Amino acid sequence: MTDILKELDELMLKLKNTRAYFPFIPSSFEGKTEIETAPFYSKVGFSVFFKFDKPLTIEQINKNNELGHFINQNFVVRLYAMLETHLEVLLYNPQVY
Repeated sequence: MTDILKELDELMLKLKNTRAYFPFIPSSFEGKTEIETAPFYSKVGFSVFFKFDKPLTIEQINKNNELGHFINQNFVVRLYAMLETHLEVLLYNPQVY
């Protein structure tokens, strides 16, 4: 059982890390040239500060948020595959756990 827990921890760490770099950006941030990642990510050790050479546009904000959504979807697919793999092992080779 420790293998699946280790993999889950690694997957969660990767999600937090990547989402710190692609946080949800509210549309109210349009025009800003500096932002910090969401407080949640800073609290878990992924403090990221962004400084843009030009003010943020709605298009850039939307593109960033689309990438964040893609990352979330990728996490769900990877989580499902991981659980499916371990469930298959558990069902057909229970002595492994």
